Amino acid sequence: MTTLRIEMPPKLIPAFAPSRGSLRYRCLRGGRGSGKSFTAAKMAAIWGAVETLRILCTRELQNSIKESFHAELKNAIESCPWLVTQYEVGVDYLRHKFNGTEFIFKGLRHNITAVKSMAQIDLLIVEEAETVPHSSWVDLLPTIRAPKSEIWIVYNPKRPNSWVAENFGSAPPPRSYVATINHADNPWFSEELEEQRLHDKATMPVNLYNHIWEGAYLLDDDTSVIKSAWVESAIDAHLLIPGMDEGRATLGFDISDDGDDLCATILRKGSVARAADEWAGREDEMLKSCTRAYHSAQVERAHIFYDSIGVGASAGSKFNELNNMHPNAKVTHEGFNAGSKVLRPDAIYGQTKIKNKDFFSNLKSQSWWQVADRFLLTHQVVESIKNGTPPPKFKIEDLISIDSKVKHLSKIKMELCTPLRDFDQNGRVKVESKKDLRKREVPSPNLADAFIMAYAPIRRGLNINAENQSR
Repeated sequence: MTTLRIEMPPKLIPAFAPSRGSLRYRCLRGGRGSGKSFTAAKMAAIWGAVETLRILCTRELQNSIKESFHAELKNAIESCPWLVTQYEVGVDYLRHKFNGTEFIFKGLRHNITAVKSMAQIDLLIVEEAETVPHSSWVDLLPTIRAPKSEIWIVYNPKRPNSWVAENFGSAPPPRSYVATINHADNPWFSEELEEQRLHDKATMPVNLYNHIWEGAYLLDDDTSVIKSAWVESAIDAHLLIPGMDEGRATLGFDISDDGDDLCATILRKGSVARAADEWAGREDEMLKSCTRAYHSAQVERAHIFYDSIGVGASAGSKFNELNNMHPNAKVTHEGFNAGSKVLRPDAIYGQTKIKNKDFFSNLKSQSWWQVADRFLLTHQVVESIKNGTPPPKFKIEDLISIDSKVKHLSKIKMELCTPLRDFDQNGRVKVESKKDLRKREVPSPNLADAFIMAYAPIRRGLNINAENQSR
């Protein structure tokens, strides 16, 4: 008996190892040259050769067959001599020679009604799934209802508020396998693509390069408070710069304010973000959420800095209740009111010669800018170390690092770079509000807000950097 040998990037083997029908979603995401589209095409062709399937290949816009998944399937079939014997490949069609398997190619935007009426689709492949809007998914998914039917999603992440980003991020649907793969994970990454990648890395803006080649969200660095390149430099910066993990532990706690919002915590030790947590916590579960944050702080003997606006106004009393229950292991805590006045209002901000009260609109903007300054300085120091050049003058407590092992790392990086700079009616800087984020269909940056609170200046001087602020 002849055995067919299937080669694919090792990182994609777990995505296709489960038998057909054992998963509902197989999601492949990442940057250019990763092999995700080619592998999906090859596996679809193999499945269709093994048994009779009706396979629908879609994308949001498809004005001609040249813009469809047809070319990827054709290349995949031609790469395998056995598959070549199995398929008839025409200019605008692709079907199995013997068992009746057929591939259908449709764009969604102008054909959603026709797609909805299709019956007995065994496999749906959505290419460039990032561009498919919520409304198309609502119409599309119920169409795929045949026994053992599956949905394969292939995309390069671009927007944190896209349907695929929201649904295949930290909490994907049941029976899903999500694989993130980039050029470094592809053993067959060509010399030509490597040449192009290196050229792009040398000439492109960092955020654009990271989107195209590293599968990162394409964030607007020009108007973001915190730039993505700065955050990337801070990942494991403490491994390059000794002493960053020395100092007091602080836990930032962002409290959910509606049914769709999430609670989040960020724990930092010294200047290093060491742990993250995120969970659904309704308003009537305040004690439960506070207990979860409290126990995290207890373990590290951390001071809690919590969102005291709205539903969070009662968090202080909940922490007091918990302290009464644990008299030998009390946790200090302090509220953070983002809308309150700036700290040290008459101090000069950095090199601007402008007083804090005239530069920042409120404590939130002051805290975000302070964290941005730390990221920027860290970026400059890390780059100088890598390039072997003298670093700028710095104090350890003015730097920032994020442990690469921290949970939700990708989401933290994305959320930190999402809010944009804005100005109030007096010309003072402020951070894009949650209301304005919703207008852009961007969910609340809970982890980023918790991160900012973990590094915010604390009025009582409990923060390790409280005495070192010049702002």
